[in-house]
Amino acid sequence: MAMGMRAFAAWFVPAAMLAAGAAQAGPIQPGLWEITSRVETISIPNAPPAVAQAMRGRPTSIRSCVTPDQAQQGPREMMKGDKSCTVTRYRMVGGAFDSEITCKRPTGTMTASSSGRYTPTSFTARSQTKATGQMAMAMTATLSGKRVGPCK
Repeated sequence: MAMGMRAFAAWFVPAAMLAAGAAQAGPIQPGLWEITSRVETISIPNAPPAVAQAMRGRPTSIRSCVTPDQAQQGPREMMKGDKSCTVTRYRMVGGAFDSEITCKRPTGTMTASSSGRYTPTSFTARSQTKATGQMAMAMTATLSGKRVGPCK
């Protein structure tokens, strides 16, 4: 079960970070960000049903430090560090965002789209993710994030 959650996080974190980076025309505020996701629906054909059941409806939170340089660069630049991912859609206007990212990994391809609302210190979003290959799955999730203070 722990391996399933780690694998899920490996697919999910790039999409969550893209959403967390959502900001107005100016940079997001640097600092410690807490991102919480809740899987609403999930289908994992190659896994025991208990794996999907354990992930559904259960909130998962991560904390990530956004440095001043990362905040200034914005989410597109932050994502360029992962050469396996490409931002295929990215629109941010008037407090709303819509994005899509595709990551090609040795185990398969993951495409995640998200849309929601943002401020420089918070966001809410709904995402849809589809993965093919060894880790085939489809899911929808809700996300929220907020700056919780300075990095430690």
